[in-house]
Amino acid sequence: MEYLIESRNPDGNTSTPLHQADRLTYRRQDFGGFQDEDAFLLRDGSAILTWSYPPFGPFDARHGDGGERYIIDGHTVRIDSTQDGGKPGVQYFTGAACGGTGWVAFRDDADASWKQLTASLSNRPNPSACATRASSLTRYTLQTVNFPKLGALPTVIGEHYNTGDLNSASALERSFWAKGWGRLVWQAFRKPAPHNVDPNLPKRCPDFGYNSLPGWTLVDCRVAVNVVPAADLTGAQEWQP
Repeated sequence: MEYLIESRNPDGNTSTPLHQADRLTYRRQDFGGFQDEDAFLLRDGSAILTWSYPPFGPFDARHGDGGERYIIDGHTVRIDSTQDGGKPGVQYFTGAACGGTGWVAFRDDADASWKQLTASLSNRPNPSACATRASSLTRYTLQTVNFPKLGALPTVIGEHYNTGDLNSASALERSFWAKGWGRLVWQAFRKPAPHNVDPNLPKRCPDFGYNSLPGWTLVDCRVAVNVVPAADLTGAQEWQP
């Protein structure tokens, strides 16, 4: 859980984890100021990573506000559901109750080596739906990562591919969950290289040693390491699906 939620203070102190009822004193903002993020403990014991768009107030789906919820299931951390501006309402990553795995973020055996598994999951608006499942190669490792602004932190790095085989995969999402902060960085890679890549990507995605991957092209990112003062909000106002 220390890798999924923030402390109450921007120094990364993990002795005071942020809870849903707490008043926010700071938020993390990405480069360019497009998105604010918070990571805190929900009342049901799961963890939430929220994202907020201008005007950075209470949750408002019309602005694209949303988040993703993490469930600790035995030895496994799963991303249970997500919400963003791309689809209406909450979308659930099913599979764990249907003979598959759901969206696996990482497991508690993460260490300096790369571990991997093949996840089996579906993306559905109904959490009980057991539909045809897709396969996703999933890799994870525990490293010390030197982030912009925040410095060196113990971090779980997780990779989620769009197929169950590395050779056939054409899309990859990579996340960095840092101890005391939650998810600090999200990256999207494609293969082969797309014809058009955002020319502002270098400004939005400062290279901290993980922007290059042989055979892949970085096409999008969120690097939410800029600590900014929060509006007068509680965590509960930031997650109202």
